[in-house]
Amino acid sequence: MTAMTEQDGKEFVRRRKARNRAMLVVLLGLCVLFYVMTITRMGGH
Repeated sequence: MTAMTEQDGKEFVRRRKARNRAMLVVLLGLCVLFYVMTITRMGGH
């Protein structure tokens, strides 16, 4: 097993942050979708 260099560590952190941001966007998108679906269903009555 090789030791992680400083450059590898920075790249790892950068990729993890990018993945976290992508997950945040997906989760917020789902929240908005469910909210809109709920409002649409309630408005139909």
